[in-house]
Amino acid sequence: YRYYQKAERVRESEEERLNTFLTYQGDFDDGSRLRVGAYRSDHDNDIVMKNPDAPVSDEEDAEHCLQQVEAHYSMAVASHYLTMGAEYRQEEREDASGSDEDLHNTSVFLQDELQIARPLYLVVGARFDEHSEFGSQLSPRLSLVYHLNPSWQIKASYSQGFRAPSLSELFITSYRQQGKQVYQPNADLDAETSESYELGLQGSYGRFRGGVTAFYNEIDDLIEAVFSHSTGSGPSKVAYYAYRNITEARMQGIEVEGHLQLPYALSLSAHVTYLDTENKETHEDLEGQPDYQGMAKLAWHPQDSGFTANIRMRYIGDKEFADGDSDAVTLWYLYAGQKLSQQLELYVGVDNIFNRLSDSDSLNLIDPAFYYGGVRWKF
Repeated sequence: YRYYQKAERVRESEEERLNTFLTYQGDFDDGSRLRVGAYRSDHDNDIVMKNPDAPVSDEEDAEHCLQQVEAHYSMAVASHYLTMGAEYRQEEREDASGSDEDLHNTSVFLQDELQIARPLYLVVGARFDEHSEFGSQLSPRLSLVYHLNPSWQIKASYSQGFRAPSLSELFITSYRQQGKQVYQPNADLDAETSESYELGLQGSYGRFRGGVTAFYNEIDDLIEAVFSHSTGSGPSKVAYYAYRNITEARMQGIEVEGHLQLPYALSLSAHVTYLDTENKETHEDLEGQPDYQGMAKLAWHPQDSGFTANIRMRYIGDKEFADGDSDAVTLWYLYAGQKLSQQLELYVGVDNIFNRLSDSDSLNLIDPAFYYGGVRWKF
């Protein structure tokens, strides 16, 4: 039983997921490198929500397919190191209502790394996207890397970005928090465009490597789920959100990361991000963006054993919403894998070990505990 859309209901659910991928990576004698990958995800979802006391039901019978193919090739030409590539991505969805949506995007990119002086490198590149719904977009990128010494470097970069709305943002009404939140699509959304600046220091010392990066992003037509209204009160309260474009938004912050090699084949890695945001229309913080979030991982990889294991902790800070705030939450993950040969590996894991769910009055969106296992074969 689930409390869903103001009623105690029986939930019948049947889901099928199939993810397949194939990758090839070749390193050649002339120093060039080729990487080719293909990925497909199929998700069939059949959910029926029934109210035993009234002839009311909400049904969803949807088929979703995501396909992606990409190729990268890198090679040295005189004093240049060139990387070129292409990517094709297609997303399709059909449901029982008769909705049949299809989005696809083709992109190509080129990057050139050039040594200007012995400690100074210039990296310049561009990506061109051709989207089925949002047309063409050229996104350039420029970076300067200065090596202070063999172990430490300073990097500064400028880039432009492009993000088209997803199928769910454009066409799909979604229910979250057992129906207490309704996210409504908007077929009139525009694509996001952005300008980004970064300045960072990276390097290593002994068993430690890490870095700190400051970033500043200006985003036009940012796609955000904005609170619209609510109905009911108490346990029956339902909050409605609608996707819309924010004319101008700003995101800035600092990210710190580090990795430390410990005795007994142990290693510890972590990263923390501080984020400050502003909706330039209202001069208020953007909804749903935590000021702080981070991750820490303790891994064990005994030499020559083929075994690896890790436990991860993820922290998500407080979030602000127009209809209420969410509390900070800490989640735990566990993974273990064993290589049986150079090509074959078995693995198991669990996400959200303690099945930590958001409080009834919280707006955190957290998946329940998820157990998985599989076989990884490389050839």
